[in-house]
Amino acid sequence: MTPQMQTVAKTSGDVTAWGALIGWFVGVLPNIATALTVLWFAILIAEKITGKPMNELVKCAYTWIKGLRG
Repeated sequence: MTPQMQTVAKTSGDVTAWGALIGWFVGVLPNIATALTVLWFAILIAEKITGKPMNELVKCAYTWIKGLRG
């Protein structure tokens, strides 16, 4: 994925998440939309704290869990 495509995807996710959160406050959207919004913001926070994109964090977590199992 090119950096431009990553920026577009991240911006789209941010706008969608904010819209879902505002919709929940207004009472228009169900709880599932709120849960997905919280998940999206958790991903953003994890990326900001670690400085790594989510796909690298998932690979690292998978390797760590795989090492625990065997």
